[in-house]
Amino acid sequence: MFFRKEIAFGLISIFLILLATPLISPAKEYRVTNKNSSGPGSLSQAMEDLNQGGDEKENKIIFAIPQGSGPTSLDTSLPRMKKPVIFENASGEDIKINSSRIRPFYAYGIYADKSFGIEALSGNMSGTGIGLFYSKDYGIFAGDNITIGTLSGNVSGTGLTLGLFGGYASAYGLYAGNDINITTLSGTARGTAGTGTIGIFGGIGFTSAYGLYSGKDITIDKVSGTGSAGAIGFGKGGGYMYVPGHAYILGLGVTISGALVSAYGLYAGKDINIGIVSGEVKAQSAKYWLRVPFLGNNAYGIYAEGTLNGGKADQPVFITGKVLAAASKEAVAVKSAGAMNIYVTGTLSGKDTSWFSGLVDNGYAIQGGAGDDMVSLDTGATLIGQVDLGKGTNTLNLYGSNSLASYFTHITNLNIGDGTRGAYWRLDSGASGSTAGHTKVNNYGILEINSDFTSKVDVGNNVVLTGNGTITGDVTNSGILMPYNTKNPTNKNNSLTIYGNYTHNPDAIFMVQANEKGQADRLYVTHGWVSGEEGIATGWYRIGPG
Repeated sequence: MFFRKEIAFGLISIFLILLATPLISPAKEYRVTNKNSSGPGSLSQAMEDLNQGGDEKENKIIFAIPQGSGPTSLDTSLPRMKKPVIFENASGEDIKINSSRIRPFYAYGIYADKSFGIEALSGNMSGTGIGLFYSKDYGIFAGDNITIGTLSGNVSGTGLTLGLFGGYASAYGLYAGNDINITTLSGTARGTAGTGTIGIFGGIGFTSAYGLYSGKDITIDKVSGTGSAGAIGFGKGGGYMYVPGHAYILGLGVTISGALVSAYGLYAGKDINIGIVSGEVKAQSAKYWLRVPFLGNNAYGIYAEGTLNGGKADQPVFITGKVLAAASKEAVAVKSAGAMNIYVTGTLSGKDTSWFSGLVDNGYAIQGGAGDDMVSLDTGATLIGQVDLGKGTNTLNLYGSNSLASYFTHITNLNIGDGTRGAYWRLDSGASGSTAGHTKVNNYGILEINSDFTSKVDVGNNVVLTGNGTITGDVTNSGILMPYNTKNPTNKNNSLTIYGNYTHNPDAIFMVQANEKGQADRLYVTHGWVSGEEGIATGWYRIGPG
């Protein structure tokens, strides 16, 4: 390949704090007893000894530096580790590691051919490389698994090329060939990549930046970082040939002539299991001047090639924070190729930033695949972008009190409320054209439809169906039907239209508002039949076309 003839060089800066919390594991041990950059008792020597005589399955590097000699800071250049390893701190105080080096083709902070584990990672760790046409760089690389208790610091990888006509650049904050397991992600994982950074023309740019990349599964108990302390990454570059990237938390693309960059917040080649997202996950790709079917920039906040849930199929990922995506081709806040289970009280935003978004909008808050999806929205949930749950038997639950102004489709079952507590949801004009196979308004629920909506609708006892919109489908009323618009409560000229059959069960109620001018709310039943109309107390209805 042409880029193999180029030389990339970089600077790695590592500032790592190891908290004094030992990991208990039977393993071959190598001790760090001083702060020297090399020689007996140094971290570099422990790594070299590990490479020479380490176990093929389990090893420890234990920091046992005597206390009382001032801040424990190690300035060293770290070798590549060829055996699996866990870092453990037994020094009784925090350990800081600072490292810098220049390397051809790639740079790294920590590089482990096999697995790497650490109880707590704080401070800053980065790998930066700059090449003419090629650069590939890592904050932390593990050929097998990465296991971290708490990631509260900053981990970043930066790869840049300087060619006038693009090149290949990729960067990884955390890269695991297999699984990534993190208890708490409260810090920052950053991937920054750019091609043709000094060029006038974009050329052919292959740019990928990864904050968190896993070849298989990602398991995180809690994502809580926000703002500058959240998970951040940048992807920039030029070019006219789209090559998909893989994973990074917040990818921001900057371009002169239409860079082709894909940004991913959390990406897993298989499953993603997260307990709660209370912080922010962001993905943003460069704004592209023209959308072409096989070109453009994509952004995905959370993307699982397999399933997405809270650890089990019946346990949701609780999203109380923000998952944001923006791109000029396809922008998706949450996407799963397999079954997903999410419970949202925060914000999901997928914005199509292209000039043609008004004609064909490719912004999605949620995008499903072939699995059976379970999506629940509760009070406080904000959706920007469409909801398309794809194939499978999919359920959308609307709990609490809120409004929905997003187009939604491929919903098998739409449930308003759970039957045990009050629920009030309003479908606004932004949801016009939405479809669901079957909509059920459960006990103590209220559904207000102010848009064009296609579904079979069942209104249960102690339930209200209201609005000033249109329902295409059969409606069965066992509760209260009332044409009304909460956005204009004084209006006495609302109409609720049903394109289908309307069944008015015993004890059901039809309510209207009227005034002295003869204006009254109306129910139109067209292209269908009314049954049980003798129970309708007051109001106008019409049967038949028109």
